Amino acid sequence: MSRSISSPPGRFARSSKLARYLAAAYLALVLYASLYPFSGWRTPLGDLSAFLSGDWPYYVTVSDVVLNGLAYLPLGLLLTLVLMGHMHRGPATLLGVVAGTLLSFVIEVAQGYLPARIPSNLDLLTNSAGTLVGAALAYGFGSRWLLSGDLY
Repeated sequence: MSRSISSPPGRFARSSKLARYLAAAYLALVLYASLYPFSGWRTPLGDLSAFLSGDWPYYVTVSDVVLNGLAYLPLGLLLTLVLMGHMHRGPATLLGVVAGTLLSFVIEVAQGYLPARIPSNLDLLTNSAGTLVGAALAYGFGSRWLLSGDLY
């Protein structure tokens, strides 16, 4: 018996509890990794969003750029998969990218309160790029390979 793998363009993908659980767990992991250590919180002296218009960080390594992008790729993928269970894949993809970028922005602002962390516009850019790649993967392959069978 053959079953169709892709859903018609007007229908939503299947909703997956596993995708929701993985998205929540990965979100917790990103928050933990981005805000560790959790001690020494202080009130920043300047504007919290000053990092947006600041210069690039003094030290930029390829590994830092790649790791930031790769860290947010699963988040973009999972957020978009969760949203695809409730709306068409185009708006779900856009909302997944916006949510991941907004999360990265909030985390960078929160890092301004931690003396051991430095908010960075480069981190925001690479995190957003990783989210975009993950959301694009969900857009291209999510409803066909991830939400049509075993993941459901």
